[in-house]
Amino acid sequence: MRRSIKKNLSIGVRSNKQLSLESGISAPRKNEKTSNRVRNNLLVMATQSDTKNLINELYRNDSKIGDGGTADALRYELKTGKLVGGKSHKIKAQQRVKQINNILKRNPNHPDKELLIKLRENLENALKGE
Repeated sequence: MRRSIKKNLSIGVRSNKQLSLESGISAPRKNEKTSNRVRNNLLVMATQSDTKNLINELYRNDSKIGDGGTADALRYELKTGKLVGGKSHKIKAQQRVKQINNILKRNPNHPDKELLIKLRENLENALKGE
């Protein structure tokens, strides 16, 4: 069974308002962190194990930076000059872009293609400082 993904899926969210309005992912409950909610909802959207593995590599539970993803950690590092968790996320972002490209190269009709493309775009934008 294939799940539909909203075309305007927003990854790399900046606020609960953006999270709930643009991504189709509801804002976190009172005691639930945004990072957990984004990660968990991305995992629910993913239908294939390679996509779920990628999401697990990109998003951390209980992150204190942005949406908990590598892209937001990199944006923070570029903006502040401070490392997140004591290490740079630039190489990790580059490696995940390569991983996504390889997944899509092996399977151009991947069931999670739209989600993978959005994840890649988010990483590429972060690498450009956007």
